[in-house]
Amino acid sequence: MATIPRIHRHHDYTIAWISALPLEMAAAAAMLDERHPDLPTDLSDNNSYIFGSIHGHNVVIVCLPAGVYGTTSAAVIASQVQFTFRSIRFGLMVGIGGAAPSQGDIRLGDVVVSQPTRDYGGIVQYDYGKTLSNNRFERTGMLNKPPSVLLTAVSKLQAEHMVRPSNIPTILSEMICRYPKMKDKFTYRGAEQDVLFEPDYDHEDSGISCANCDFGRRKSRPDRGYDVPVVHYGLIASANQVMKNGRIRDQLANEFGILCFEMEAAGLMDNFPCLVIRGICDYADSHKNKQWQEYAAATAAAYTKELLSMIHTKQVVDMPSPHVDSELAQHGLMTPNGSETSAGEISKKSPHMDIVQLLERISNYDHDKVHRRLAYKRLPGTTQWFLNHATFKAWLTRLDQSSLWCSGKIGSGKTIIAASVVEAVKYRALENSSCHCPTVFFYCENEHSGSLQASYILASLIKQLAQLLYESHQVFPPDVAHELERFFGRDRRVPDYDDLQEIFNLLFSYMPNTIYVLDGLDALEQQECQKMLLLIRATFSSASPPNGSKIMLVSRNHVPGYVNIATFMPWALRISTFNHVTQDIEFYIKASIDDKSMLRKLTSDCSLLEEIKRVLLTEASGMFLWVYLILEILWSTCFTDAEVRSALRRLPKGLKETYRLCTQRIASDPRAAKVLKWVSFATRPLHIDELKEAVAFDLHDTRWDHEKVPQDEFVLGCCANLVVQDPTDGCVRFAHSSVKKFLLSHRADHETRYLESEARGNLQWSTILFVRKSLAEIASEWELEHLTDDDAIRKFEREFENEITLLGEAELADRVGQPRKSGRLPNGELSPSFLLFNVELPNVDRLMLSLLTLK
Repeated sequence: MATIPRIHRHHDYTIAWISALPLEMAAAAAMLDERHPDLPTDLSDNNSYIFGSIHGHNVVIVCLPAGVYGTTSAAVIASQVQFTFRSIRFGLMVGIGGAAPSQGDIRLGDVVVSQPTRDYGGIVQYDYGKTLSNNRFERTGMLNKPPSVLLTAVSKLQAEHMVRPSNIPTILSEMICRYPKMKDKFTYRGAEQDVLFEPDYDHEDSGISCANCDFGRRKSRPDRGYDVPVVHYGLIASANQVMKNGRIRDQLANEFGILCFEMEAAGLMDNFPCLVIRGICDYADSHKNKQWQEYAAATAAAYTKELLSMIHTKQVVDMPSPHVDSELAQHGLMTPNGSETSAGEISKKSPHMDIVQLLERISNYDHDKVHRRLAYKRLPGTTQWFLNHATFKAWLTRLDQSSLWCSGKIGSGKTIIAASVVEAVKYRALENSSCHCPTVFFYCENEHSGSLQASYILASLIKQLAQLLYESHQVFPPDVAHELERFFGRDRRVPDYDDLQEIFNLLFSYMPNTIYVLDGLDALEQQECQKMLLLIRATFSSASPPNGSKIMLVSRNHVPGYVNIATFMPWALRISTFNHVTQDIEFYIKASIDDKSMLRKLTSDCSLLEEIKRVLLTEASGMFLWVYLILEILWSTCFTDAEVRSALRRLPKGLKETYRLCTQRIASDPRAAKVLKWVSFATRPLHIDELKEAVAFDLHDTRWDHEKVPQDEFVLGCCANLVVQDPTDGCVRFAHSSVKKFLLSHRADHETRYLESEARGNLQWSTILFVRKSLAEIASEWELEHLTDDDAIRKFEREFENEITLLGEAELADRVGQPRKSGRLPNGELSPSFLLFNVELPNVDRLMLSLLTLK
């Protein structure tokens, strides 16, 4: 009997392959292992699609409308794709591009893959920025990088190509066998047709051919001796204009380290997780023509097909969906196969409970978002020593080993190891479908008030277990449903720590074979740390708990209240980072120096660069954080070889001495102290734009002056790199949690040291004056009469003073200065961004809502 072909639906497709030209779409379609029938689309979706599968992945191929190019068109296409195909997890922007040959031996037909650097996410939008008063153009902003699943696959394929040839020629041969008509245009054009002219030599006439060009101006390059495309990894430049100028091409390439130019990717990266792959069809100069376009499109498509062979299909399905309803997956409204569950179905399965609201009530800790932010920081190729460690493998695979402790000194990369383990455990479950390993984790970071309390951590673990349990069974067991409804339902009572512990134990019993990863318990106060460790010891009281679950603890060698975890849980296996991270640090030093050298060459002396690497590796004592700070000091303070050598002779020993050196550099700048205070005491991490406005406002100001807002580079640079901007969300955080502890300690210089109560008090008054003066300015600018009422302003100030009297300084510190998202004024216009800083006091907040209607 003939097999009935499977009928695919919209929700079966998880990867979007985006093309800009029909010839790119043709190359993509030729890569399909299986072609699927067309599906109907919504009337609002004007795209045309080709459906199929590659290495088990269901792929939908889409192309921009004929004759339409640029970042805006790409963004519109991506938005429609995500609307129609709600299970799409990421995109692949695959097509042709123009090479920047000054950055390496790039030939026509080669492939360039977007790869993040320390300063860019893989794509540079070189035409986006602002014109300053001196007519100088300043580029601003940074686009997101591809999701980790793609970057991991790229690293894996890159390593594969180091030990075996690329499969691109084989894939192209198979394409020609299946589609003989493509042979004429989609094959290699010949080395004699690959001509690169000098960058300052322009095309001679308006014709396409270079027959009249002076081949004496042709750049001489050695013969490769083979026609196999070479794959290059690095930055790709994107803009709403075609690059056809060799001089500007090389100028931009040298400034940013660009390998390739194209016109669509910048419209995708911020709203659609995407990897960009370009086949080189010209050299982005005035001599560009279309002779190599089809072959370049084919080589890029062939690389993409080989890349997809590196990714397991379930690995893609389990990713959160990036479309506008991605919250569904995070709140348990996504079924295991990636399809959505309607509100009606939820009601039938849990008639007294809305799962979305339930999970939000349990905890507001977004564990997946935090994990993605930390996993982003891992340099490809690092932490592999830990995953290959015999002790780690024993803990992960043996039934008689439940507990593992990863210990190490501060700044030695322990959190990145924890993030790598979470990734590895998920990947292990994907590779072996019979091994289901649900993963629950928490990273102890001082992101906001209360996050380092045992009850907060336990609530997050409960939320994750409840979500996993619901997704696996589609209904809660009666006793679990009763407890969750009792404490987190509509008529809930607030649970104390003992209540949370009972709920956790109940959920733990229903979730066997679960992996738990807890990072940074040493960051907790002694009482909170003891609560967590007592619970962990009671839960994992032997080497093999009855339900097969395992736990990995990551901390410094000593934890508050105990000498170390080994004496508290003697059955736990242990891996120390000491003497194990040398290779990773060496790799980190090399990659960091290479990245920094692309922006500014520290020295032309190769031997001096090698000396820097040797000295840092010798003195690092296993601390990535120390290396990071020292490199920042060298690049920001040394401008001659003599200064570099002098700095190497006077390197600070350890983090405390390094922090002290950093604070001495910024002690005379009051704005640096203000930045440090806002980063320390804001109730959540501030976006760079929020922080700039906070720093710009002074207590003695009589009006808001937009011109006082500093540039991003100043805010980040004035603090000697003690603070960094996170590229995943644009927020500014300390380079490490130990920075804040140092600043609050007696070891910091008196100029930059600040008492917590004193700093909070200054920020409180800055906040209230900021809001009060913003109200008056809004009233004047928008002519809203009810905002100009002096009585209302005075009432506002009285209410604030009453709060100080009633609450006292300590309680007030927890309620003032909470940033709030900008909204709309009563007339519907967007409010100025400085309304981001608001107060959250019981009475004042109500009064503010009576003055402004924030959306």
